[in-house]
Amino acid sequence: MKGTIGIFIPTMHRTGRHRYIRFLSDELASAGYKTFCFSSYSDQFWHDVSKKGESRVYDLYRRIELSGVVLYSELIKDNELCSSIISECEKRNIPAFTVERPMDGAYNIIYDHGKSFGKIVDHIIEKHGARNIFMMSGMRGNSFSLERNQAYRDSLEKHGIEYDETKIYYGDFWDLPTRSATAQMFSEHKALPDAIVCANDVMAITVCLVLSERGIRVPEDIIVTGFDGTERAKAFFPTIAGSVPDYKSSCRYICNVLESYHEAEHKHPGNMHFGGIFIEGQSCGCDDIKKQLTGVLFAELYEQSISQKLFRYENDNLMLSNIGNGDVRKLFANMENTLRTLAPDGIEIYLDPHYFDASVNDGGFVLAASVIAKQQRFSVSFSPILHGEICSQALSGTDQPVIFLPLFAAEKNYGYLAAPFDPDDLLRIEKLYDLVIHLNILLSSCETTIKLNFQYEHDHLTGLLNRYGFYRRAGELISDAAEKGLDIIIVSADMNGLKYINDTFGHKEGDYAITLAAKIIEKVTGRQGICARFGGDEYLAVVVSMTEDEFIRSARSEIEHINRISGKPYGISVSIGVESSSACDAMDNLEEIINAADKKMFMFKAQSPHKRRD
Repeated sequence: MKGTIGIFIPTMHRTGRHRYIRFLSDELASAGYKTFCFSSYSDQFWHDVSKKGESRVYDLYRRIELSGVVLYSELIKDNELCSSIISECEKRNIPAFTVERPMDGAYNIIYDHGKSFGKIVDHIIEKHGARNIFMMSGMRGNSFSLERNQAYRDSLEKHGIEYDETKIYYGDFWDLPTRSATAQMFSEHKALPDAIVCANDVMAITVCLVLSERGIRVPEDIIVTGFDGTERAKAFFPTIAGSVPDYKSSCRYICNVLESYHEAEHKHPGNMHFGGIFIEGQSCGCDDIKKQLTGVLFAELYEQSISQKLFRYENDNLMLSNIGNGDVRKLFANMENTLRTLAPDGIEIYLDPHYFDASVNDGGFVLAASVIAKQQRFSVSFSPILHGEICSQALSGTDQPVIFLPLFAAEKNYGYLAAPFDPDDLLRIEKLYDLVIHLNILLSSCETTIKLNFQYEHDHLTGLLNRYGFYRRAGELISDAAEKGLDIIIVSADMNGLKYINDTFGHKEGDYAITLAAKIIEKVTGRQGICARFGGDEYLAVVVSMTEDEFIRSARSEIEHINRISGKPYGISVSIGVESSSACDAMDNLEEIINAADKKMFMFKAQSPHKRRD
């Protein structure tokens, strides 16, 4: 493998966008390159804060080595994002290609839609003899609409047909406006046109439907053409004649530049224009109108519809049964069947663990859950990924391109999903997007539940457990220690002189002193125990495998250290009582052990020079 090419293309689950990936990934594979596709759910409009979380999927490429980048700049609306990717390519000395929207510093691929549209108009004039030709354009003033309007006019005038602006109607590239525009066309013109040329396939299909509702046949009464070559246009009856960009030639051009890029003495980024390929269809009369595959097509669509409904039902059920789940590991364990079904070639889910109740590594992502290709082995590991990788070698080593989809909620980026995919399998691509939508909701719910649980179990001033949190966590800790046959200590601690600090220096300093004392108890307790703030200046801790003397000695040392460096006009003083027990005994006699520790603490307090004055 010569290297990896990153393709940046949003909303790839939408009709038509996969075609470019199919051509490009095939050409790149033939030339010895792997394809990574980074895709978001929106077109990344400028400075939309709600899209900030998902936009971080476009930062993943910074973690890996790439041999080149293909940026679908017409679809990604954030200019700063596009420019930053191109700048990074310049720093790395690798080529950046843009598609449809030229940008400085890139090899810009431009499809000449005007010429391609003109060829469609030429075709219906020269081959089918149409003279009275109407046009269904897109949005008024839109650059694509203006380009196709001009091509329509040029073709008419080239063939000696008078251009009449009143024969252009605007369907805004969508179905509902096209319906209204078609109705307006027939109300303003009594005679049927020979043909209606449409600026995209959606409008062409809608025009055909409206004509059928009026009893007008296509193409016998009126020729209709589209422009896109979408799957829907091919599946529609009659099939829609139109044009598609010459993807193959543009993809070969990308491969040629990649092959010669580092050998070239001077790099020459700039614009490269490509034409379109005319597609014959039944709607213009080129294909036999009798070739109707409606029955077969309906059966295929029905099966796909049922498959999608079942998958969505499973996702809905997964979401409903896990809403409120504050354990992210359990959440992924519950997804095993869904992930196995969806990803026979493997799937990996990476998380930023600081959002969830999991151990945090150096700030990078962790592999939360995965299905290993071929072996179909499912795991929930939460293991760090290697430096310079964004997916496993097992995943990147498949023959298919790999798609990376963001896990996010508004400005938060929870991580991403990575999976090999077949660009022609639209149903599976749609299922991937559907899964991630449900997963985003679940992760947001999980994060919220974790935060609420934390607030419910922790003291807001010190961050220690509160009374409720102490008893819940103590039970778990002692039970685990009992299984291992370990001993524990119960620590009761109470500050000395808090009333003096409050009265003399104010309650803000009193709160600070409470927090300092909490940090001391927490540090001495360490990872082998838990500690809680039980009242105003009272603390309780359970520590495994530590003796009474060890705790008291460490606490005194830490108090002396804090008082030396605090710079406060008062010192921290804490009375501490410690009671030892086996973990097995503590499971049944926890309150008695706590009372014994309290008695020792009060005994030390009575002997302390800082007598309690409240």
